[in-house]
Parts: sequence; C-alpha cells; structure tokens
Amino acid sequence: MEHILEIFNSGTGAIQIYGIIILLLFAGAFGFPFPEDAVFLSVGYVAYKGVVDPVTAGIVGYIVVLGSDSVVYFLGNKLGKKVCNLPLLRTIITPEAIQKGSVLLKKNGPRFVFISKFIVGLRYTVFFVSGMMRVGYKRFLIFDALASAVTVSTLVSLAYFNGHRVDSIFSHVKNIEYYILYVVIAVVLFFVFRYYFIKNKKGAI
Repeated sequence: MEHILEIFNSGTGAIQIYGIIILLLFAGAFGFPFPEDAVFLSVGYVAYKGVVDPVTAGIVGYIVVLGSDSVVYFLGNKLGKKVCNLPLLRTIITPEAIQKGSVLLKKNGPRFVFISKFIVGLRYTVFFVSGMMRVGYKRFLIFDALASAVTVSTLVSLAYFNGHRVDSIFSHVKNIEYYILYVVIAVVLFFVFRYYFIKNKKGAI
C-alpha cells in the first residue's frame, strides 16, 4: 500500500493529483496492483496535507470509479468468458471466480452488486459477471453508485481526519471495508426495525 502513497506524494499540485487518481483507479480496474481502498485513503491523506480539496478529489474519484466499474461491466457484457484469455484480466477474473460470482448473483440478485463493493477481491468479478448475465445496466449502476458513495466518502474522510496516523490506517486497509459494510447493515436494520415498530404502533392505536 505504501507504494500508492508514494505515487501521490510525488504529485506537486492539485491537477497532478487528480490525474493520478484517474490513472490509478482505471489501472486498478484492469488488474494492476492499485486497490481502490488504498487509492482513496491516499486521496484523503493528500487532502489532509492541503494539496487538494477533499470534496473535489472525492467527487473526481467517485466519477472515475463509476466509469471504471462500468467498463468492467461492459467487458463482461461483450466478452463473457473470453476475458479469461486476456493477459491483464485473467489474473483477477478466473473461470473459478466467474462461477462463484454467477452463483452469488443468482442467489442474491442484482442487490449483491452493492454488497460486493465492500469485499476486496470479489467486486470486479461480480461487476464482470453482472454484465455477462445481462443484469440491467441501470440497476447495476444504481447499486454500484450507492455503494461507491459510502466507500469513497468514508475512506477519504477517514484518512483526511486521521492523517496524523495514516500508517496505522493503511495497516488495516484490508479490514476497513468490512467494517463499513457492518455499519451500513446496522443502519439499514435500524431503520427497518424503526419503520415496522412505528407502523405496528400506529396499527395498535
């Protein structure tokens, strides 16, 4: 993860940082070792240092993420299992991963796109299989956009407000998105229970 932070530290201004964000996020979507999580933590850190505005940088990254995820979706839609023959992508989208992603999507439906966003190593396979299984692009984009809004804002904010201990944050990067998912599930359950509690209470009056 440190090499990603070094790349961002090499930037001398906001324009360069935005270019780095675009380059790394698209490269990460095609199998290069630039995890989305580490990229956004690095964005938060350079924002902490005052090089870029955290909101602007987050929005730029958010748009790029939706674009790169969409590219993976359309690769699945157009190429299908032929992608396993491509040198760059066959390391992250294997026949076994495609099978696993297909089972999960069939079992859970397009909503699993939202959940997969929080699982490093699974997200791109699910995006690819979503295209391959002809999940509607509009539905795919909605779930991806919702999940990305949570991950991007949380990761950038986490590093921005805790820049003084960024090394500690980077050491736990593999677990961070699981924690985010747990929080999201807890919030959703809270509102679901609250809705039914209020509904049942009104019905009892």
